[in-house]
Amino acid sequence: MGSSAVADREAMLAALAQIEELTAQMNRLSIDAFTDAELLDMQQRREAIARAQPVLDHRVYQRITSQSSPVALGAKNYAAVLSQRLRISTSEAHRRLDEAALFGPRTSLTGEPLAPTMPGFARGQAQGLIGAEHIKHLRWFFRELPGFVDFQTRENVEAQLAQHACERACQDFCV
Repeated sequence: MGSSAVADREAMLAALAQIEELTAQMNRLSIDAFTDAELLDMQQRREAIARAQPVLDHRVYQRITSQSSPVALGAKNYAAVLSQRLRISTSEAHRRLDEAALFGPRTSLTGEPLAPTMPGFARGQAQGLIGAEHIKHLRWFFRELPGFVDFQTRENVEAQLAQHACERACQDFCV
């Protein structure tokens, strides 16, 4: 582990502590002086932050699944690892792992970094523009897409759907 990785580790732990403290602080503060419009503006900002949070999750899950075994982490599979450690259902753990595989960074067999499987949606999520409901519709669409649709067409469709999702609310995005 190089000095840059050690510095990043320390910076990540410090940032996590800040997020924990700031969240606790915000939960204690009064919202009484805000107008309704200001509260909605605040919620819009918080929604963008919440939508971007899974980006780090994807990196974490991709790293864990590529560099360790579930048995070494105390379970029979990765979904069980997450379910036990995060106190979530196994179906939620599977969803998170599946989405990490779609939107997280990948590595080639020779170790070179690769773009996410669905780069447009990964970018939109990182920008806080695409949320869980958009992703649910996207996953349904690609599950229903016939197998004979070629790779290039799938890539083009993903890019167009990502742009559409970044510009529209979920109810207007339904594919």
